[in-house]
Amino acid sequence: MFRVVVLAAISAALLWAGDLERARQLYQRTEYEAALQALGAEGSQDARVLLLAGQIYYQLGQYEDALERLETASQLEPRSTEIFLWLGRSLGQRAKTASHFSLTETTALGYARRCQKALARAVELDAKNVEAMSALASYYLEAPGFLGGDPGKAEKLAAQIAALAPVKGQYVQARMATWRKDFSRAEGHLQQVAEMAPDSPKLLFTQAELYIQQKRNLEEARA
Repeated sequence: MFRVVVLAAISAALLWAGDLERARQLYQRTEYEAALQALGAEGSQDARVLLLAGQIYYQLGQYEDALERLETASQLEPRSTEIFLWLGRSLGQRAKTASHFSLTETTALGYARRCQKALARAVELDAKNVEAMSALASYYLEAPGFLGGDPGKAEKLAAQIAALAPVKGQYVQARMATWRKDFSRAEGHLQQVAEMAPDSPKLLFTQAELYIQQKRNLEEARA
């Protein structure tokens, strides 16, 4: 009897692992609804399942659902840099849509504070996670000082990213230069990207963003 139970448990585990892998494949193909259905994450207490569920909900724009899964995942795996990165991203998106009228954890300001903490934790857990470093640099660059914004910290992170991943570093530095409205420097960084990685799929999009920012800045100056 015991052997039968063990074999049944092993079979169930193998089947579940196959479902998780299938869901990941669908996620990579941006078939998010199908991935969520294949995953069957409802009631799961497995951090890997909850992380993927959170990522799927994030891509679907359902940030509150993403938060619910990722917060649970962070409690189950408190040393996962990937979980805290996606938790920070989800909190950042909630901060953009929540109420601004108080400092509670469920308002824009509350979500923003938690976003910074989650991203900082992701970097603390893995000092070579360039995606987490890039997200934290963006937070430091864009957030006001009373919410932890600090362009100086963003500059330091950008330099660290450039040392670890030169192309990614150039993108981050281009974004920072654009934020400062130093468009010629931003163009210089993107030219570096064109030389290092001419086939980068992100290059044309970033160049278009820079052009739009330059045009908008010129129109504001003429107004």
